Amino acid sequence: MLKKYNPFVRGSYPVGVKSDCYTDETRGVVLNVEIWYPAAEKYAGMDLDPKTKDVYQEVWLVEGMDEESTASQDAVRDADAAQGKYPLVILAHGWAGHRRESTFIGTHLASYGYVVISADFPVGTFGEVDAFFTKQETIHDYNALEKHVTAIGESRFRDIPFLIDTVIEKERNIDIEAGIGITGASYGGWTSFMAPSIDQRVIASVPMCPGIRSDFKYESGPLNVMPEIDFSKYSEDTKTLILCADRDCIIPLQVQLENLKRLENEYRMVIMFRADHNHFVDDIDDVGQVWLKDFLVRLANIFPDPEMNLKLMAERCCRPGQLVDGNTAKEVWRGLILAHMDRVLKRNADASDFIRGDIDAATETIGAHTYTISK
Repeated sequence: MLKKYNPFVRGSYPVGVKSDCYTDETRGVVLNVEIWYPAAEKYAGMDLDPKTKDVYQEVWLVEGMDEESTASQDAVRDADAAQGKYPLVILAHGWAGHRRESTFIGTHLASYGYVVISADFPVGTFGEVDAFFTKQETIHDYNALEKHVTAIGESRFRDIPFLIDTVIEKERNIDIEAGIGITGASYGGWTSFMAPSIDQRVIASVPMCPGIRSDFKYESGPLNVMPEIDFSKYSEDTKTLILCADRDCIIPLQVQLENLKRLENEYRMVIMFRADHNHFVDDIDDVGQVWLKDFLVRLANIFPDPEMNLKLMAERCCRPGQLVDGNTAKEVWRGLILAHMDRVLKRNADASDFIRGDIDAATETIGAHTYTISK
């Protein structure tokens, strides 16, 4: 039982959420954003009440769902903000993702006094990837797939600084002096690795199942076309916590381990047993993992190139019953992300002791099994 510092339970702030639209006039790019933040005390409990918490249209649809299907998040739409200034954390979605794919992270951090922003990043949202796939169903152009995957990263090199500058300008409750954190899964994991290399305001990074260019020979997939990251550009203050799944069907664990040698700053990697690539999103069991399987089958059918071997990804994708319970996974991930942000951005000594202590014993108290590697 965790007594002194327990990042796995929800924080004391009620949580508000709002949407906005940021336009980068220099590129003609529009970012639709979701912002979670500590809300005024009068909203206490309303963020957890099904009658008053936010409901929105579901993006990822699986069998039994339709375009009218909805999802909810533990936050009150357009709630008044609590007084004070709070550290900023960016939450980056993956390939074919969307800004609300991991609300369990945004709401958890906000309940502890963070402002969290997530954007629909250009080229890589579900709608844009779906349209690209539809076009390729009769073409099967592998070169087009490579260009598509590369373009997502190239855009994010400019998306991240623009997002930071704009949210700081528009939102008055951000503690700029604390430094900035970033987290995200898959291509959002790559983005979390990349951000500190181009913007030294970002000093706390939590890549989740990150895709990254590597010398390792992948069995399948277009991952080696992702843009290079210059890790030597990290600020000396930057600290990284990597969260991985041992059964990742897209980015195998051996690839994640291979990438550790590229990190020059302090890092920790936490590997969850019986977890897959989509164990970092909302509604893992009923939607996330099922959607991932369907997505990979479609990808393999559109691009049947034997050298790509995308079929192998689809075959390795586990069904929910084969994996750790989704709610347990979410509890672990959001708690570890919070602890890392508390340690780096809030200089919290208890959080530092937690991260530098026995993480695996802590995750075991909530029913998960992990293995931690540190430098």
